[in-house]
Amino acid sequence: MQAGAMVVSAQQVSEQHTRAFQQAMQALAVVSERNQHWVTALLATSVVFACLAAYGLLGRHVLQRLLQVSRSLREGHSDGAPSAVPVDGDDEIGQMARAVEQFQRDRWQLALAHEALQAERTRQEQLLHELAQTQGQLLQSEKMASIGQLAAGVAHEINNPVSFVKANLGSLQRYVGGLLDALSAYESHEAELAPASRAALAQVKQAADLEYVREDVPALLAESQEGLQRVKTIVQGLKDFSHVEEAQPQPANLEACLETTIKIVWNELKYKVELVREYGGTPDIACRPTQLSQVFMNLLVNAGQAIQEHGRITLRTGHDADNVWVEVEDTGGGIRPEHLSRIFDPFFTTKPVGLGTGLGLSISYGIVRKHGGQIDVRSEVGRGTCFRLVLPLQSP
Repeated sequence: MQAGAMVVSAQQVSEQHTRAFQQAMQALAVVSERNQHWVTALLATSVVFACLAAYGLLGRHVLQRLLQVSRSLREGHSDGAPSAVPVDGDDEIGQMARAVEQFQRDRWQLALAHEALQAERTRQEQLLHELAQTQGQLLQSEKMASIGQLAAGVAHEINNPVSFVKANLGSLQRYVGGLLDALSAYESHEAELAPASRAALAQVKQAADLEYVREDVPALLAESQEGLQRVKTIVQGLKDFSHVEEAQPQPANLEACLETTIKIVWNELKYKVELVREYGGTPDIACRPTQLSQVFMNLLVNAGQAIQEHGRITLRTGHDADNVWVEVEDTGGGIRPEHLSRIFDPFFTTKPVGLGTGLGLSISYGIVRKHGGQIDVRSEVGRGTCFRLVLPLQSP
């Protein structure tokens, strides 16, 4: 009995310990599970922080490389030829940097090619302009040469009969003068005639309108002489145009030629022209000064005639390494655009009848061309005209 009681008591104690152990194990399991969660959370947090730190460092490096590529692409070749992009590596960013370098090189070469093309285009345009000018000058020279040959023949054919007429008019003027003197002498003795003779003589004088003839004949002869002189001037102009007098070139100063010419034409200009000199100190050139003075005279007279009431004529000179130049500018009425291409043509003139033969500028053109130079004109209606002569320093 006692032994059975002890077994029962032992079983009860064992069960109590078992339950206590199980409860302890359960409590330990709960604590262990709670600790495991904390460890897991801590590990996850550590991993997250580690990833964030690594991402920040890596992202900053990537961002810096991308910014360097962007900066190189944006700046391009503004200060010169393209340079290498300071980004290393064979990854995508490195490949992008190499692509940017190639793009910059291509763009730089394209810009150089564009500049070269623009320069070539400018050169071609200049050549075309010079070619057009040369073609115009050649056409003008050919036209002047053809007209010069015609003018030489016409001048020769006209000159002979004009010389005869001039000589005959001079003789006729002397004869008429003698006849009028004889008539006056007869009239001084008219009172000595018989009345019938005086009456008959009076009828003859009245029928012939002798008083009017006596006054008109000298005027007619003078007008004929004046007209003949104009014809001779035109003929001389034709001769000058067809064959400008050849003379040996000699050293001369264009400014001195201008001053000599001014003295000759000043009487015609001084009442309505203010003369302005803007001389640049030209060197002497080998030329025919008499011919150039003729050119300057034509230009100065034309400038004076272009000024209606009062104006200004400006004379400019200058030189460079190869040429000397002279400008004669006036403040006259200007030349209409449709006339500019014809002003060097023989017999072309816009002046009123009697003020010019239309040969002055043609002769001037020929003289300048014979000197190896060129003469150009620019004009604006209502503001004035400027003629520019360019002559080589060395005789052609």
